Amino acid sequence: MTEMLATVLARLATELRVSAQISAQLEAVVQDALSSLPHGPVPPRDRWRDIQNLDLLTQRLADLGHFLDRLAVSVPEHAIDIEQASAGLNLRALRHGLAGEACELRPEAGHVDVF
Repeated sequence: MTEMLATVLARLATELRVSAQISAQLEAVVQDALSSLPHGPVPPRDRWRDIQNLDLLTQRLADLGHFLDRLAVSVPEHAIDIEQASAGLNLRALRHGLAGEACELRPEAGHVDVF
């Protein structure tokens, strides 16, 4: 199946914005969890950098989404094979989203890493 590059870039921008929202939600969960500790949020010093990286990740995802939105309106028309381009993606919902198919943002069953 072929899709116009601008359309795929716009979909990718949407996926990045959604990822930024998920990251922001996780950031809030971490902040709440740290605030509920008996002595307040006092992780080891080197862990603060890791926690701050979650905020950086959120901002980077949002910025990349905005960048791709602007790029999508400026690229010349060009068709791409969306199935070939997304063949290496592990998340089925992401593949479907980039192909323009409706998908739910529920976690897929499988291995879960809990920190």
